[in-house]
Amino acid sequence: MNFSVLTVSDKISIGGSIITIISMIISFICARDSKNNKDETEQYYIKAKNVTKFANIKESYHECKNLTDKFAELLKLSNIEEKDLRGKNFTILVKEVAMEVDSSLKKIRQLISYEQWEEINKLLNQDINVQGYIDSLITGTEVCEDEFKDVEKLCICKDKVNKIQDKLKEQSEKLEKELK
Repeated sequence: MNFSVLTVSDKISIGGSIITIISMIISFICARDSKNNKDETEQYYIKAKNVTKFANIKESYHECKNLTDKFAELLKLSNIEEKDLRGKNFTILVKEVAMEVDSSLKKIRQLISYEQWEEINKLLNQDINVQGYIDSLITGTEVCEDEFKDVEKLCICKDKVNKIQDKLKEQSEKLEKELK
């Protein structure tokens, strides 16, 4: 084949064909590599999602420990004598602690998944409604003349928080095993 006979448009056409063939080869190589990268990326995404879930459960667990401490503080207030109040208003003290409990419950609700919260919420609503009880402590309707109307409800709430803490610890340990 005599290339001197080829016109400029023929040479451009041949050059375009060569570039097209090279582009197809590069595309094939990239497509093959991207399939492998897709699998790796998907695995990385799942692992990152589980690490985030693990961190949120751990933080919820520690927030639950805080709840346990707050309920212990409320139980301590239930046994306080008037002389130990030293001019402090019992109802306001209870309200402040109850507001911290409410805040901790809201934080836990934000940290964990909807499914996990539904499971915990079922436990919170068994027998007595914990959120409703906390709300009544905040408004003062469960407090009467420097004492709780029903200390047993307070004990039930504390037990429920302990069960939630155990549940979160169990979920945390399970996820930790999966991540290893």
